[in-house]
Amino acid sequence: MLTRKSVLVAADEAGFTGGMDQVLSAAAALSLPVAAALLAVEWAVAGVLHPLLDRLPKPARVAARAESAERLGKIMPGWYAAALVCAAACATIAALDPATHPLVLTVWTVATLGYGIVILVTVRRLVPLNDRLAGWRGEPTATWAQTAARWDRLHHRRTVALGLLLG
Repeated sequence: MLTRKSVLVAADEAGFTGGMDQVLSAAAALSLPVAAALLAVEWAVAGVLHPLLDRLPKPARVAARAESAERLGKIMPGWYAAALVCAAACATIAALDPATHPLVLTVWTVATLGYGIVILVTVRRLVPLNDRLAGWRGEPTATWAQTAARWDRLHHRRTVALGLLLG
């Protein structure tokens, strides 16, 4: 069972000489770069990669989007899970320390819930669209264009949500 004492013992064994505030600071020092890099990649897809791919001739556009959907579809789930786990660790550490300011606990709890919601929406809405785009071969049809446009709209919303969670 995770308790304040078990966290402090683990922190002491890892070389932390301070209290829970230092443990929380260390966890946050890991969590924030993970979340920022996740947001940066998603922004780059929305603001750079897809606009560039949309300039390609249609068959090349379909192939390039299929390849990027397949590759990023393998990498991004782990990154989302890492962001969720890091935020949850910070929320847990904050909850275990009675000296933690309530606002700090609230921020990490909201971040954890936010990442959970983003992951749920991603799995339910974006993953099926991404899988269709990843498997598409040949000329784009109206169905392909509608699927790509819907994925882009949902992805833009997800990117905004990630920005709000980090901000």
